[in-house]
Amino acid sequence: MPRACAVVVALSLVACAPQGPSVRERRAADLDALVTAVTTLHPDPFGARPEASWRADVADVRARAASMSADEFRFAVATLTNLGDRNGHGGVFPTDQPPGVGVWPLRLYAFADGWYVVDARDASLRGARLLAIGGTPVEDVAAALAPMVPRDNPHSLRARLASYVVVPAFLRGAGLRDGPLTVVDAGGVTRDVTPPLVTPGEYAALAGLDVPQIPLGLPRPAYAPADAPWWHVRRGDALVVGFERVVGETPEGRTLRRFADRVRADVAARRPRVVVVDVRRNPGGDDHTALPLVTLLRELRSSGIAVRVLVSRATYSAAPLVLARLRGAVRFYGEPTGGGSSAFGNPSSQALPHSGIVFHVAGAAADAEGPPFAAIEPDVPVGVTWRDWRNGVDAVLDAALR
Repeated sequence: MPRACAVVVALSLVACAPQGPSVRERRAADLDALVTAVTTLHPDPFGARPEASWRADVADVRARAASMSADEFRFAVATLTNLGDRNGHGGVFPTDQPPGVGVWPLRLYAFADGWYVVDARDASLRGARLLAIGGTPVEDVAAALAPMVPRDNPHSLRARLASYVVVPAFLRGAGLRDGPLTVVDAGGVTRDVTPPLVTPGEYAALAGLDVPQIPLGLPRPAYAPADAPWWHVRRGDALVVGFERVVGETPEGRTLRRFADRVRADVAARRPRVVVVDVRRNPGGDDHTALPLVTLLRELRSSGIAVRVLVSRATYSAAPLVLARLRGAVRFYGEPTGGGSSAFGNPSSQALPHSGIVFHVAGAAADAEGPPFAAIEPDVPVGVTWRDWRNGVDAVLDAALR
């Protein structure tokens, strides 16, 4: 065959080769998969978000999908999987996205006096106050991202936002600039920085988010064991009990029942004036396992010992369900809890077939005993400021010990 003819034949074969599905077709298939997952796996997907409105939003995204950037499509998917209040276990979370979705390695917290960097890979950023991202004030950035953030109530939304504002892809998807970050560092110098990105897994390790659904809280105090789901320490004439996870037994064989017995023995040996239970970092677990601790606290209260419980926006999922059994018997200190008396949990992880976007869909409902509530409101509200936290002052614990 002459060379010219061979070239013509080769070009013809290329022209006739099957082309993959178009962007429109791929994203339509992703949306079909999303709709199927939400409507078949969730026990009540439209309890907080009207179905007609949700389906109209799906249709709108479908119509615009082909013209969206990858980040815009991810943001749109996240808003569709966010089913409103009581649905904080389902949606798109930062820490289980594909490794290519980079994250700034900053552990942020919105204190009563501003957003601060509690921890960072770059030590020079620890203690910095975050003012803006890409020239947009951080509170406005948070408001723009809120539609994509799963929540049970406004308090778990507030807790989670700290882990969303550090994802440049989320910022771009919401139509925001992805940096630089304007901070006032610990030395009082205002500067613009753009930290190098890390993978979602590396960020999860820095922020202590071993489960994607955990609302971001403050680190444990230095006196609390790092690996213990429950612990207790003496503070003068008070006993402080840490309740970090709602689990009945650890992989090593430690049980909540034996822990409760040890606390009971400690109280019998040296009767404290007050027992303070710290549940501020408890993201939940299995509320059916908590009976030994609930029984103990009721016993203490019946014996005349004051029982005071510390709660925060990171007190979430099964933790408020357990605490509901103690309402009226104990006093709560701190912030409103990130969860309430009713939640949709037991989520399953899903990945869209073409974009690879990972999202979760709740598979079961859980309800606490007694009257319904959106959050446990503290009897004694105590805000947490950066100034106190930086200086090692625990205003919530101090209030409960008084």
